[in-house]
Amino acid sequence: MRPDAPLTTSDLCSILADVLEGAAERLRSRAIESADQRTPEPQKNEPPLFALPPGEKLTLTFTEAAERLGIGRSSAYEAVRTGAIPSLRVGRRLLIPRLALHQTLNELAR
Repeated sequence: MRPDAPLTTSDLCSILADVLEGAAERLRSRAIESADQRTPEPQKNEPPLFALPPGEKLTLTFTEAAERLGIGRSSAYEAVRTGAIPSLRVGRRLLIPRLALHQTLNELAR
């Protein structure tokens, strides 16, 4: 194609096809880049703060908690009443969540 020659329909179609192909390629690469940016990073497999052995209960009764802490049952009730030991009410029962108890003990040990 000469620079001073008039453009034919075939020339215009060829130029337009090249422009559209380049634009489509740029759009594809932008879409791939934005998809890469949106891909969340895989979460690290961090061990849980407190893992229970299989079959263990998540909560303790006051008697169980008192035995494990080496205190009397009435002392356990008093500690819950004052907020020193966290508790959870399920219906009429007051239970002590193991995880909260361990976290409380770890904070007190520091």
